[in-house]
Amino acid sequence: MTSADSFDEGLSKWLNSLDEPWNRLRYTIFRANLARHLPEGSLRILDAGGGSGSDAIPLAQAGHAVTLVDFSASMLAEARRNAEAAQLDMTLVQADLAEIPDRFPEPVFDVVLCHNVIQYVDDMPGALRAIIAPLKPGGIVSVININRYSDALQAALLRHDLDDALASLDSRESYTPMFDTTLRHYAGEEMIPALEAAGCTLLGHYGVRCLNDYISDNNLKFDPDFYARLEQLELALTDQYPYYLIARFFQLIGRKQ
Repeated sequence: MTSADSFDEGLSKWLNSLDEPWNRLRYTIFRANLARHLPEGSLRILDAGGGSGSDAIPLAQAGHAVTLVDFSASMLAEARRNAEAAQLDMTLVQADLAEIPDRFPEPVFDVVLCHNVIQYVDDMPGALRAIIAPLKPGGIVSVININRYSDALQAALLRHDLDDALASLDSRESYTPMFDTTLRHYAGEEMIPALEAAGCTLLGHYGVRCLNDYISDNNLKFDPDFYARLEQLELALTDQYPYYLIARFFQLIGRKQ
């Protein structure tokens, strides 16, 4: 698993990236898909590997009791600053995914999020079991990861690198300079059996940024009118076959049996 130091050192780059239109788009779609499945009322939510709080803080602002777990001290400190600035009371815990069952030995959460975290761990099935352990029966889990099907499309359409596109068909990894580490890529259907083995029934398989990552002119995305229309299109495509299969990220939402 990637070391906490890598995330501590990459924090400033991460924070600078959050206001980029493609990242704003990503969070908009994440939240819209999750909202389809959230029960009514105030919920107890665990954000596993929640970083600086980009998912957790809007949920806390909506009135939910949110616990954010991350193993990076710097990420947790930033989450704490963000929560205090928003006058929110969130529980922050420094731990890695494998420690979650020990930290929360009883099933006490209504919802568990694990967004853009699994790609940093070596044991994907074990990570899913760990995050689902403290989820109540009938509770909702949302998992997001890089979609490996997008790799060949990005190489061919954006970089015009046909050799890399061909090589990516057999690859399951990439390198990110932001955190100076290797990322593990999956397709959604490759993770669904592990989610089911961890005790969950699949409710939804979504694509996040089905087209954005194949539009080469990033300057267009900073134009408010273009961005608004892109967002509308992406929200329409997120659950549409076959578009969700080529999205840059997939989002799986399940219910614990």
